[in-house]
Amino acid sequence: MCTGPLNDAEGWASGEAGREQRRLNSESSSTGWPSPISAAALGESHSLVVAAGRVMSFGRGIGLGFEWSLWSRQIPTEIPGLTEVRDV
Repeated sequence: MCTGPLNDAEGWASGEAGREQRRLNSESSSTGWPSPISAAALGESHSLVVAAGRVMSFGRGIGLGFEWSLWSRQIPTEIPGLTEVRDV
């Protein structure tokens, strides 16, 4: 698993002690979600997805949306202030 920081200039990340190096795909997919998606959690009334180290949700503004409510969004929303997240 890749644990090193992303080199912004080249888009590469290094694994522990340089043993692993791979290209990260952090561009948005056709669905609007950044890639790669590494984790997802479904709560009683909300869902969170970790994508490219950022926490994304369906919501209005920074709030979480309910999939059955009028306020849920079709477009993913990043929750600000949460970066480099590995799990939810």
